[in-house]
Amino acid sequence: MKLLEAKKVSYSKKIDGQEYFQVMFEGEREGKRDYVLIQRVFERPTDGMIYFECKEIEDCGHYVIKKAKLWRDRMAIKLPGLGGARWEIRFEIEEEKYKELAENLRVILSNPNRMEKET
Repeated sequence: MKLLEAKKVSYSKKIDGQEYFQVMFEGEREGKRDYVLIQRVFERPTDGMIYFECKEIEDCGHYVIKKAKLWRDRMAIKLPGLGGARWEIRFEIEEEKYKELAENLRVILSNPNRMEKET
């Protein structure tokens, strides 16, 4: 499992006139700056795939995510495929911002993707 301790969590709904949602976790992993970006575009056909990006090139790509779980202080996501990397992202965020984060992730990881939400 790859662990990211996120110091900053940001999200957006629409940038540069394109309809897309994204969430960015920035922090440290193994003592070095790292990030995870999760994004979904709705203005063109994508077959429901989301874009996952991080510093590890082998984990970057477009996927349909079948297993993701969100808790109040962390998120777990399993990338599909033979490599099937598992990520856990830990974060601290204010309650109101957590609700917005959860809503953005719900939209990004909606059908055919799957995300469970725990409180």
